[in-house]
Order: sequence, then C-alpha cells, then structure tokens
Amino acid sequence: MKRFPTWDELVQADSREIARAIAPGGLANNKAPRLQQILKVIRDQEGEFSLNRLGEVSRDEAYAYLTSLPGVGTKTAACVWAFGFDKPALPVDTHVGRVLIRLGLFDTSDPVKIQKALEEAAPSEIQKDLHILLIEFGRRFCTKRKPKCAECPLAAECNYRTRGETQ
Repeated sequence: MKRFPTWDELVQADSREIARAIAPGGLANNKAPRLQQILKVIRDQEGEFSLNRLGEVSRDEAYAYLTSLPGVGTKTAACVWAFGFDKPALPVDTHVGRVLIRLGLFDTSDPVKIQKALEEAAPSEIQKDLHILLIEFGRRFCTKRKPKCAECPLAAECNYRTRGETQ
C-alpha cells in the first residue's frame, strides 16, 4: 500500500514493479498480474474497487463470488472472509493441513474438504484464532521436513510420531 496507495495505481502499474513490491510474500511474478486481473474484474462487476457488499451475504455466497475471481481458491476466499470481514472462517493452508493429517484428524489431504469439515465442526467464535494457532504450531513444531516431535506438546496424541516416521 505504501508503493501503490490507490487501487487505480496498482491496476495501472507495471506488473514487474508490483512483483518487486510484494516479493517477500512469495510467488510475486504470478501474483502481480493476477492482482491486477482481480481488481479489474471487481471494478467491472461491482462498479468500484470494493467488496463491501460481501459483508452482508452468507459465507457460501461470499466464497462463491470470491472463488469466481481469477486465481482465487477456497483458502484465499476464507482468508478474505476471516481477515477482511472479521467473519468466522478456517482457511486450510499447508501448515494447517499437515498438522491435522499428522494428528490423525483427517485421512484426506484435500484442503477444501478439510476446510469445509472444520468450518462445520469448529465453533464460529474460535475459527480464525484456531487457524492462526494451527499455522504457528505447524511452523514451530510440526514442520514439513524435520518435525520437532520430542518437543511437541501433542506428541502423545500424534499418529505421525506413533507410526515411527520421525525421531
């Protein structure tokens, strides 16, 4: 936002310049032109650069609209819903999925199925916080390559460790 203070400036900017500005987030060369595409679609469909009306619709309607935008999947839709609108959502990224699968809570690696099940099962008032905690847990203990099972507070309950896949 420092580099492109208005949505118009972002839409009109060179995508390489946007990529440099968002590089710390990863995949910048793919995300930069996608951001511009999404903004153009929103402006064309909504008449302005605003998704405010989504705050008044159901989660299913919001997800349907958001996932209709180019390159927006269920995880991104849930992030927008949770963090942009402060609504209950439990986005499933690689960290969240990995932790839940290793704990034996899911036997599928499909993040859409996991997210749907979590959003139906978890109380709405804790969904966003649970998402954040699971990400942190996945980064701190249940890492992809070398999970820290010996330090993990859930090791005794974990299917991954009991299968002998870590030391």
